[in-house]
Amino acid sequence: MKNKTLLIVTISLIIGGIAGYYWGTEAAARRYSDEITRYQKAIDSVFPPASEEVFSIDGVIKETGEVYLVIETPSLSKRILPGEEPIMEERKIIVSENTEIIKRNPMVFEFSEEEGTEIPVFKEEKYSFSELKSGDSVIIEAEENIKNESEFPAAKIIMQEAEIIPILGE
Repeated sequence: MKNKTLLIVTISLIIGGIAGYYWGTEAAARRYSDEITRYQKAIDSVFPPASEEVFSIDGVIKETGEVYLVIETPSLSKRILPGEEPIMEERKIIVSENTEIIKRNPMVFEFSEEEGTEIPVFKEEKYSFSELKSGDSVIIEAEENIKNESEFPAAKIIMQEAEIIPILGE
């Protein structure tokens, strides 16, 4: 009889503990759902979720082929918050005779009559596919949504020349 009572009490305590845990988490979720929604909206306003349509990406050339480039670029499927390392993906870019290739030189400041002040301007010049090499920083533009594509044709390739900033004292 004593063992039966002990067994019933133990089972009752286990069932009560499990029921209390679920009841407590549900109550907390209901209580804080408005606050969680408010904080999520604040995060979304500062760090918006990734767009559903993407027509250009930037990255670094990892490989060049006869009619393609392989670039390494941050993943478009996950939002990157401060302090997080981006997940890197490789994408194969198909280049055709219709692909426009340009080189964007470092930004310069030119006086604008319309603005009445100096404005930043990028100088662009035609560039050849054969001049692109591993390690070059590029922007790839496409005519279709490329968010989930690992291989796609490029409409335009912009090779970005890095601006070297002199360090004082050197």
